[in-house]
Amino acid sequence: MTRLIEIREELGFTQELMAMYLKINISTLKMAETGFRELPTYALVRVAALEMKLAAQKQQNLYTDMHPSEKDDTEGFRCGYKLIGTKEKRFDYEIALLESRLAAMVNNYQAARARVQLIETVLTDNEGSEFNAGAWQDQLKTAVKVLHKYSLPAQVILKSRIAMLHAQVELIKKIKLQVREALPDLFTGGEDEEI
Repeated sequence: MTRLIEIREELGFTQELMAMYLKINISTLKMAETGFRELPTYALVRVAALEMKLAAQKQQNLYTDMHPSEKDDTEGFRCGYKLIGTKEKRFDYEIALLESRLAAMVNNYQAARARVQLIETVLTDNEGSEFNAGAWQDQLKTAVKVLHKYSLPAQVILKSRIAMLHAQVELIKKIKLQVREALPDLFTGGEDEEI
């Protein structure tokens, strides 16, 4: 990518707008951007002036107050803030569901493990005697399948998902706090009031 394209994209200009600003034909701009042609000198001077303005803007301090035109569109900010809160609630709901699933998984795992151990004990105790070992072997296979479904690795993966959701909730809480601190004018009431 040529520097000319970088400057144009940094400004958010389309090729048509950039060509109008530089007072050149759009085909001239396209060829200059692809490296097939040089810009005329007067256009190069305008590009240099743009580049100096961009560099000066980058060195300015960040604004900490809203521009008056931003204050006219606080509804957009409010919607964005509410979306953050909605995500927090959704993650809280997912956490509750997954924690419930994890509790059931742990219970099923413990029951399946006890069943496998019981069947293994029955098979060991009756080894060599005349009883229907085939039926017990089938029961053991079924119990082992259940054991694998709710295995410790599956539990660890589910715990990791829950931990990740908790981390996302904490991050959202920090973001909401930063928004409240950075834009106090958007919040008219107490700490718990949503905008």
